[in-house]
Amino acid sequence: MLGGLVSLGVGIAFIPSFYNASRVQGVVCKALVNADGSPFLEVAIAQAMCHKASKATPTVKALSALVKDL
Repeated sequence: MLGGLVSLGVGIAFIPSFYNASRVQGVVCKALVNADGSPFLEVAIAQAMCHKASKATPTVKALSALVKDL
C-alpha cells in the first residue's frame, strides 16, 4: 500500500531494508546515509506527518493537530 501511494506521487515511506519496493513501478529506493556517505547505524522516528497545506481537508487538519500534541 505504501509503495502504491509513493508511486502515485502522494507520499514518501521509510521501509525496512529487507522489503524490496523497487519492483513497484514509479518507486525509487534510496538508502539513508550520513553526509560522509557512511550508512546510518540507527534511525529513530517518533512521529512525522506531512501534507500539502493548501489541500488539507478538515480531517487532515484535525490529525495534524493531534500529532503536534503528542
